[in-house]
Amino acid sequence: TGLGVKDINISTGTLTVNGGINISNNNLINLSFNANNTDLYWVGGMSANDNTGVLNTGVNDNWSNPDNWSPISGVYAGTNGCIPDINSVVVVDAGSFDGGSTILHLDVDGLAESVTFASNDDNITVTNVASTTLTVGGDVVLDAQADFTGFTGTFNLTGVTPGASHIINTDGSSLLNADIIVNATTDTYQLTGSGLISDDFTLTSGNVDLNSLPLSVSMLDLNEVSDLSRSFDFSGQKVVVRGNGASAVVDFRSGGNNLSILNSTGAELEFTNSGQTVLELGEYAFTIPHLDFLLATNVDISTKGSADNSVLMTFQDITLNTVTSSLSIDNGTSGLRKLYGNISLPNSCIFNLNHPNGTGYGTLSSRVNGT
Repeated sequence: TGLGVKDINISTGTLTVNGGINISNNNLINLSFNANNTDLYWVGGMSANDNTGVLNTGVNDNWSNPDNWSPISGVYAGTNGCIPDINSVVVVDAGSFDGGSTILHLDVDGLAESVTFASNDDNITVTNVASTTLTVGGDVVLDAQADFTGFTGTFNLTGVTPGASHIINTDGSSLLNADIIVNATTDTYQLTGSGLISDDFTLTSGNVDLNSLPLSVSMLDLNEVSDLSRSFDFSGQKVVVRGNGASAVVDFRSGGNNLSILNSTGAELEFTNSGQTVLELGEYAFTIPHLDFLLATNVDISTKGSADNSVLMTFQDITLNTVTSSLSIDNGTSGLRKLYGNISLPNSCIFNLNHPNGTGYGTLSSRVNGT
């Protein structure tokens, strides 16, 4: 599984590669590839794993070392010759560690049909080479004993079956420094367990359902250049946006109206970053969650880049902290019509709520329904 093949030319006879990956420059007339649907268990932490397997690469902690994988839980045979591919069910369980190394290191871009860290009594440390990506087609199930704080790579969640549902269950394990990209076409990824803490969270296609669980991210990016179909279901929950030094922290833009924001009534976006905070809320009739800015000094919110009185965007409550000096909505562009709930401003805060020309539209002009 996961064997990369390139520069092969079979002149006579045929060769079938089971579980291999067609990399480049292969003559496919007499060469074929079969997907390998085998479960693969991590055995890199077994005391019996002495790095003497026939295809051992010499580094016990590396994902790319075939010696660290086995088709049987807790069995190190020293003869395994492959690493996971997109058809492999990857399992890290109690049999993965029995006195050997407790480190799993993603030294290359990894692939898996699903990833499960089953319960065990070992404290596992997961690390990576900078900018590596783990692409997973199905479920991501972690364990509280797995420490991902040193993992700074990306989980790329692609889905495997059109219209299928998958879960993200971190079981309390924090992905604080890991980016999450959901690129699932028509599949759905749903939070289970205790919610999710990650670095940047990006939705490019498919569906995300918070399932009434909390989400904490550095940035929430629902924009996508190709504007593929996608939906984000807040399920009435709070999403904490930390910023981590970035000013642009939320992006709901959708050039072709292919983004759906669901169950945002009663939901909340809580911003904990200081300094300037920038929100791009898009061009369509979304209901924006409550906006609560705890530490921002300047808040800049944009809707459409040009005046458009035909679309109404609904804001719920907007709350600014005592250090906020300015609130600007559609400064210089007018943007969409807006319906506001309550707006809470500190003393001496300068605010600018711009709206398109309401002439001829009567009550369709922007208004504040709250106080």
